[in-house]
Amino acid sequence: MEANQDAPGSDEPTAKKKRICKYREEWAKQYNWISASLRDVNKAFCKVCRKEFGVSHGGEADVKLHARSKLHVNNTQTVQTNTLVSSFFKREDDSMYNKIAAAELTSVFHSVTHQHSYRSLDCTMKLMPKLLPDSSIAKHINCGRTKAEALVINVLAPLASDFSQSLATEQLFFSVATDASNKGNIKTFPLSVRFWTPEHGLQNRVLDFYEQADESADAVTDMLMKKLEEHNLNIQNVSAYAADNAAVNYGKRHSIYQNLKQQNKKIIPANCPAHIIHNAVKRASNALKIDVENIVLKSFNHFSCSAKRVASLKEMFEFVDMEYLTLLRHVPTRWLSLLPAINRLIDTWPAVQSYFLSLGSEECPRVIWNELKGNENGEQRVHSELETTLFFLQNALKIFSTAVLSLESNSLTSVEVYGVMSGLRTKLQQRKKDAFFGAKVDSIFSSSSALQVNRLRSDFTAFYNVAEEYLEKWFDFSQTGYLCKLQCLNIKENNDICYRQLKEAVCALQLEEDLDLDELYNETCALQNVLPHLNTRATLSVGELWAQVLKTRQASPQYAKLLSFVLSIPVSNAYSERVFSIMKGAWTDVRNKCTINLIRAEIKIKMNLEMTCSEFYKYILDKKKILATVKSSAKYTSAPARPPPAGVLDRGDSDTDSDREK
Repeated sequence: MEANQDAPGSDEPTAKKKRICKYREEWAKQYNWISASLRDVNKAFCKVCRKEFGVSHGGEADVKLHARSKLHVNNTQTVQTNTLVSSFFKREDDSMYNKIAAAELTSVFHSVTHQHSYRSLDCTMKLMPKLLPDSSIAKHINCGRTKAEALVINVLAPLASDFSQSLATEQLFFSVATDASNKGNIKTFPLSVRFWTPEHGLQNRVLDFYEQADESADAVTDMLMKKLEEHNLNIQNVSAYAADNAAVNYGKRHSIYQNLKQQNKKIIPANCPAHIIHNAVKRASNALKIDVENIVLKSFNHFSCSAKRVASLKEMFEFVDMEYLTLLRHVPTRWLSLLPAINRLIDTWPAVQSYFLSLGSEECPRVIWNELKGNENGEQRVHSELETTLFFLQNALKIFSTAVLSLESNSLTSVEVYGVMSGLRTKLQQRKKDAFFGAKVDSIFSSSSALQVNRLRSDFTAFYNVAEEYLEKWFDFSQTGYLCKLQCLNIKENNDICYRQLKEAVCALQLEEDLDLDELYNETCALQNVLPHLNTRATLSVGELWAQVLKTRQASPQYAKLLSFVLSIPVSNAYSERVFSIMKGAWTDVRNKCTINLIRAEIKIKMNLEMTCSEFYKYILDKKKILATVKSSAKYTSAPARPPPAGVLDRGDSDTDSDREK
């Protein structure tokens, strides 16, 4: 048998074994599409194909072999085609993309400011590239309804709330104001704040807007405390609480004010004097024998829903040779609607009176006919008692309206409130003393019978008496009240501050522990050299004048602290009432599916960002962080709008027609 050639001890040489190759780091310098495998040193990872391949047999030859493979070649071509898409994700430092983001955000701001529909914005964004084909910005701008809502809630609204951070960090004094109003079956509450700084002057801002069904004192107080805590605001820095004069707000035993006072004993009750004036007018009007308010309402309602009646009235205007004017509506809950309605009725009285007389007793509203029935046969007196009463109210209501307009001003401060109310009472007393009821009324009295004159004089004097009594009942005209004491800080009327009066004001506000009275005296002496040279004739408010003074005298910390408290006290509830007007304009029946979050954001934007659309565009161009948020998906965080699916690029795609209208 033949011997085995491979047997041990054979003289024949054995075959040489081949060495196994490993991945080398220097390959990545030449082939930038590979990297080391995390699991096996004998393999490489292809970034293009997203897979591993072996290099143990051929080493770098295996790398070249994979590069020539059909799969790698196809994937490489695909990556090269998509390189333009990668530049779409990150171009924060590109000025063109910043301008596109600013244009989108300004368009949304414009829609909110002017209360346009989000569907209108959706159409506008699609229309802009067609209207402006030469604009590179218009070609790339995209902002549908979903994206617009996200920008409103998560970009613009936080921008409008930035003031709360400085309010919390600088520990400024501020006041809080709230009110309640219904939107259908939803009860809403605005929460606004008022503060003052030498740098920015007097500021009124909406802190929050929320829904709450319970309107009790405890529930409102708990929610108010919760909102302050959410914004990191300290109740000890609250200077005053402002609301209307309802018992739930200022009741002596149990109310919102009493609950807040348990948390901070220095809180001042900033009752609304505008409500007091409005109620004084209503009470005084009820003292008149002729119910003018009812006649104004009846006159408007008679023509409000009948085209045939309006046509007959227009014929009467032509008959008396007058230009047709529509009668104005009087809303009993509004402060200033009665005087314009009376003015319009007086301007159109010859035509309106002739029209109602032509109707006869059967068709004419009874309350109006009772005042006109003496003239139905054409034997008209010179002036009826109704017309004389209208002339009287036209004159008397002017002083009330002037006072309310002053109190509605955002620039009016607490140091001026006593002067406004005291001036109104003085005018009433002087008119009553002089038996002055208006120049037109005096002219009518000169040609009327003594019996009629005495009757009307008594009636008009009763109006003055009731109004004065109501004002004195509900407003503190005493010399010991804090509003009277604060008048010493009204440098628009008085440029010589007396320290004794100033100390009395500090004591009335219970700020003795918060201020160094000795340093306050030294600062008062130093200000005596500044105040006489202050230009009080300029159209500057008290807050702006004090800002100038403290900028001139930098070292006045006691005055800065005192003024921060005093000037933050509200003068009326007009700002909160204005929030409801914004709400009604934004939350219409057409936009009835808007959420409370969206309405809250829109109210903050309209009330807090006091800029024109052009000013906002210039302002936002410098805010790189905000523009980066507009370009990223971060704007969809916590937004009620549907976010784009994971991995889908945000192109501002608009909602379908089945989505809700906002």
